[in-house]
Amino acid sequence: NIVAGVSKTAFDPEGNITREQTAAILYRYANYKNCDTAEKNNITAFSDYGKVSAYAVPALSWANKHKIVNGMSSTVLNPLGESTRAQVALMIMNFCKAYPEILK
Repeated sequence: NIVAGVSKTAFDPEGNITREQTAAILYRYANYKNCDTAEKNNITAFSDYGKVSAYAVPALSWANKHKIVNGMSSTVLNPLGESTRAQVALMIMNFCKAYPEILK
């Protein structure tokens, strides 16, 4: 249950991953590893908050709080933008900084 499909009947392993999907995967993994994910930021101030999928709001709020996913600017999250390889690498690095106990 860490990586979900793009619908109830499709997985799309060849598809590009969005920033909100990346956050959701890391959020689910943190929960799986029993990390405390209760602290979250209020991300409603981002101008594109309305584009965040409902399932991703808790994950992006958590990821933003822990500096795992930062805004593309001070006002834009770009939740549906594709995560580049560099962005995913940075998110994983930030995740490891936020939860060093996972590396043990």
